[in-house]
Amino acid sequence: MRFILFNIPPAPMSDLTLYNTEEIIRLLQLEETGADRYRGQSHFMGSPNVFGGQVVGQSLYAAVKTVDGRRPHSMHAMFLLAGNHRLPIDYEVERVRDGGSFSTRRVVAFQEGRRIFVMSASFQAVEVGLSHQKDMPTDADPEQIESLLPPGAINPTRHGPTSRCRSISAPRAEATSSAATPPSRGSRCGPGRRSRWATMR
Repeated sequence: MRFILFNIPPAPMSDLTLYNTEEIIRLLQLEETGADRYRGQSHFMGSPNVFGGQVVGQSLYAAVKTVDGRRPHSMHAMFLLAGNHRLPIDYEVERVRDGGSFSTRRVVAFQEGRRIFVMSASFQAVEVGLSHQKDMPTDADPEQIESLLPPGAINPTRHGPTSRCRSISAPRAEATSSAATPPSRGSRCGPGRRSRWATMR
């Protein structure tokens, strides 16, 4: 049997300049075309459609341009139509509300007059909140703490059943078994367990 290896060239990918961080930053920056209106360009990512992450980043950048001194802390986005990477994308920002601590923005992305993307984002002023966390107390290692059980006793919930209650592995053979009387409270097998005996032939 012979194996033949083929050197398959990679599919034509996007603009290799996207491996440059500065180029990505330039891609996210938008041109201001009016009051709360911006325009962005796209890069070819191997598909005729616009890469969704690019639209999210550009729309958030447009929203940030309309907010002073507040950081985005939540956003919700919906992709309505596929975008064409050969066409510019226009972003329109609506200043929904500016409150004492929060600002809300709604951004709509357009291509050829059609909505292709909608995003709403909330921004919050930098504030110092309440802290309820307490420092964890210093204590001994659990394995070093003295047991409260009588000497020689085994805790079934921690170490499993005792030797009297362990299952016994044996070669496959015919066997007859019978349920024994349920253990009394305080049995080593623990509450809710039943012992069984078997006669091997």
